[in-house]
Parts: sequence; C-alpha cells; structure tokens
Amino acid sequence: MPFPRPLALPLATAHQRGLGTQGTTMVEFATPGLFVRLIDALNIDLPLQPAELAAQNASLAPIPSVDDMKTPPSPHALQPFDDGDLPAADWPESPPVMDHIDQTAAPDARARRQAIRETWAAFTRRHFSNVDIVFILTQPAKPPAGVGVQAALQLLEAEVRLHNDTVILRGREDYLNLPNKTLRLMRFALTHPSRYTHVLKTDDDCYVRMRLVLNTLLEVPPAPEEEGKDDKLPSQLRSSWWTSLFGRSGRAAKGALAKGKPDVGAADKSMVDGRPAEKEKDPADRAKQPALLKTARMEGVYIGALEARDGFHPIRDPHSKWFTSPEELPDKDVPWGQRYLAGWGYVLSRDVVAHLVAKVDHYERQPAKQPCWFKALHWEDVLVGLLVTDYADIFSHPGFKAAWRSCTSDTAVRHLDVDAPIVLPGLYEQEKTGMWQVRTVQCSLGSFKTNEYASWHKWRSSLPGTAAI
Repeated sequence: MPFPRPLALPLATAHQRGLGTQGTTMVEFATPGLFVRLIDALNIDLPLQPAELAAQNASLAPIPSVDDMKTPPSPHALQPFDDGDLPAADWPESPPVMDHIDQTAAPDARARRQAIRETWAAFTRRHFSNVDIVFILTQPAKPPAGVGVQAALQLLEAEVRLHNDTVILRGREDYLNLPNKTLRLMRFALTHPSRYTHVLKTDDDCYVRMRLVLNTLLEVPPAPEEEGKDDKLPSQLRSSWWTSLFGRSGRAAKGALAKGKPDVGAADKSMVDGRPAEKEKDPADRAKQPALLKTARMEGVYIGALEARDGFHPIRDPHSKWFTSPEELPDKDVPWGQRYLAGWGYVLSRDVVAHLVAKVDHYERQPAKQPCWFKALHWEDVLVGLLVTDYADIFSHPGFKAAWRSCTSDTAVRHLDVDAPIVLPGLYEQEKTGMWQVRTVQCSLGSFKTNEYASWHKWRSSLPGTAAI
C-alpha cells in the first residue's frame, strides 16, 4: 500500500528496524509512529500500548462537522499523464495511500507481495516518488508458535527488514474480519503525519497502473444516475451524516422486497456491474478524452468499479465464501439495493475517509444508534458504501476492471483474482514496453469468454481448490 514518507516521523530508525539479530525486527504497529517487535505485533493478546491509548483518547474528542473534514483544494494546476509518456515530475504535495490486504504468514501471500514489489510497485516507486507503497497485515488468531510457524516468522522478519514497507494492525487475520481491517487502515491513514490527500485501497491480487489511477482524479465525474435519484437523502440532510443510512435506500428496499429478492441466478451476467461488454477502441476513438478538471479532485472522491448493478443483496448459498445466513442478517435488516464499489480496489479522498472514520467512531461510542446492519455485515466494500453513501457519490470508472473484464488500454486497476501473481510479470513487461498503452493485452490464463461473467464464473468454478463465489 503506498504511503508517502512521513513528514514528522521517520519511517524507522536503524535500531527500530532491528537489522542485527533475529527476534528484534521492529515493525510499525496499530498507530502511526508506534514500532514494536514483529513477534509482539503478531501476538493478538498483546496489551494495549500507551500510544494506542493516546490515539483512542484523541478519537473521543467532539465529532467534527462535515466542513471540518474538508481538505483544502490543491492550488496546483495538473496536467494528465499521456498514455505513452511518463511524468517528468511527481504529482505535487501529499500522495495517495494504497493498501494491500494479505494473509499474515501464508507463503502464497508472501509470493504475491513479492510479485507486486517486482512489478507495478517498482514501476510506481520509480516514477511516482510521492506515492508510497505499504502492505497492511493483521494478526493470526493464535500467537506464533510451532516449528512451521517459526519458520514462516523468520521469512517474514527477513521480508520486513529488507523492504521496510509493512504495517501490522490489530485484529484477527480472517476473511470475515475484513471490515475491521479496512476501518483500522483508514484510521491509520487519516492519523498519519503525512496527511495523505487520498487513499487507494487494493487487494494483493490486483495490478495497479498508477498514472491512470491519478488521472481519474482529474476527470469530471458523471452526473448522478436518474435511477434511484428519489432514494437519496434530501440535500439538507446530506451534512447530517449520523442520520440512519437506511433512510436513503428505504424506498428502494421496499421495492425490492415487494418484487422479491434480486435474481442472481440468471445466466446472462454480461452487465453484472452495470457496464456493457467492452471493445477495444479504434485509433480515432482513442484520441477522445473525458472532460478534465484543472485541478485534482480533493473532496468527495469515491472511485472504483460498481460491484452489482442491482446493489447489495445477501448471498444465502452456504457454499459461497460470501455466504450470509438469515440468522446473521435477517431479510428485514438487509440494506437491499445499496450500491457500492468492489472491495478489490477503490479511491477515497481524505474528507471521505474522515467521514467514514468519524461515523464508525460515533456508532462504536453510541451502540444504540448503530444501524441494524453495522455489526452484521462481514463485507467491507458493502460497509464502506453504506458509511459514505450520504456524503460521496459513486463514480463507477471504466478503468477499474473486474477479473472477467478485458484489459483495454485505459485499464487503471485490474482485479486478477486467481490469475495472481502468475500474470503480473507479463503485464509489467507489456506496460514497460508501452504495448498496454495502445492496445488490449491478455491478462488472464483462463479459458472463458472475455467480458461475460457467466463464462468466467464457470471457468473459475472448475478450478480445483478454488473457493466458490
């Protein structure tokens, strides 16, 4: 995950990195500037540290108003980066933050991190020095012990000492614990002394083309869609973010319940994310650019790929890794139809992150005001969408590509899913040579029809040992 270098705190001193002996490796933990031994950071029973207590007390200050959260607009006039040219200089001021969510000690997660370091992260660090890349990990369910775990710990220690790009947050490393992980990383980014202007949160099975991600901040977002316009909160309530979020989608929810649950079993999924199948642009179309702003968008940014055109609906299939039982989240409590961006990659501006963090703090301090779905949702992308829906409009950008989409020349973030990390080196070569700037490239080893979800899903489901979705 990219972080810019801190302005007030060194990333780590030589002593903190523990360059000498095994067992003394230091890692940034829980809150910016707090360094503890790696072995302690991985201990889920580690007592709360004084720096964490201080951060918690700071979060108990009066809740800021929406205006207090605003980030001053950048005074710099920015030019978009041409597809065929690298920037001559960094973007001004603070950079975005990018996160990769990995398994703590799993060998395949380590391989994915290393593949990222050797490909698009290396490209980003070379050409965008104001974008810093850090990997966010959380803690194993049990303290590290045993021969196998100790061997993995030694490898992780060597990795942390060599690359110095890892942060460990509190919380159990578990797929169902992703909301905790994501919310903690947002709080970490928000309280970091570098005062990041944007957060780009990605999973470790994505390929990121940073210049195109930054260019999205210069694009004029589309007008809010007509469909569902009446379901938004009145304008006078948009700053009252503590208002129950279910109010925004209440009419949509009633409509969904009246019509029955959304049909998720249909064979034709070619528009599952609300966008039609993509074709490579011809040279004449390639010259056309979206409308551009003179300065990067510093407020209200929520950019990514719309996960489902019909919005959220719980998956009741117990074989799916996204299974949610009726006991965990009853139908009456489901925020039916809530639109959100896919969790494998989205961009938030600082004010949206502040809004999200303040809202979570508010709900945790006053449990009686928590919406019924707040603790029941295991899916961080849905939760983020719900928490920012009254503050920022969704920008479903065509450059954010799901795993079944083609890798056209305008790809900014590509979710590789089961193709990671094996295809990363090939994509990196095609980016370095400029081939990806002018044409669609192959970005999957799968035997499926590109841009057709049903075909991709059938191929994915045929892979042995792959979790059902």
